[in-house]
Amino acid sequence: PKASFQRVVPYFAYGSNLSGSVLNRRIGATKAVVPEPALVQDFQVVFNMRGSIVGPEPTFASAEVKKGAVMHGALYRLSANQFARLCLSEGSPPPIPFAWQIGAYQVEEIDVQLYSGETIKGVTLCASTFARTPFGVEIVPSKRYLGIMKDAAEELDLDASWIRRLDQYMARAR
Repeated sequence: PKASFQRVVPYFAYGSNLSGSVLNRRIGATKAVVPEPALVQDFQVVFNMRGSIVGPEPTFASAEVKKGAVMHGALYRLSANQFARLCLSEGSPPPIPFAWQIGAYQVEEIDVQLYSGETIKGVTLCASTFARTPFGVEIVPSKRYLGIMKDAAEELDLDASWIRRLDQYMARAR
């Protein structure tokens, strides 16, 4: 039998993939992959990933470098096959080095700090230049999308300041 490549990919989620049920559905997990609360220093979540002009989702979350910021989310330990499926579900080609820059998202290597204190090297997805809103302007996403993020953040007991920020977005969302 042919051996499959099963390297573990430490993936940091911050948008709707923060929800374990959403991520597990996207990767076709037969056994649930469990999220671990985590944060990334010098990054922030922004809503500047273009959504649908006529659909219910005006924008989606992306990650951007911002000195001094803290981005809260979850770490998932995925197999290479699961990470490839996730990338495809997000509108990006399978994770092969020369293709990481041409999809809706690009893969960014980051240092992830688990709430338990352990720090590991990981990856996250950042909106590619062509997939961002014009000039990177932030547009509030839908209440549905924010609701997925907030429910997952509360379930994972993420930092209260992040949950309050999601509440502020919810107050402005349609």
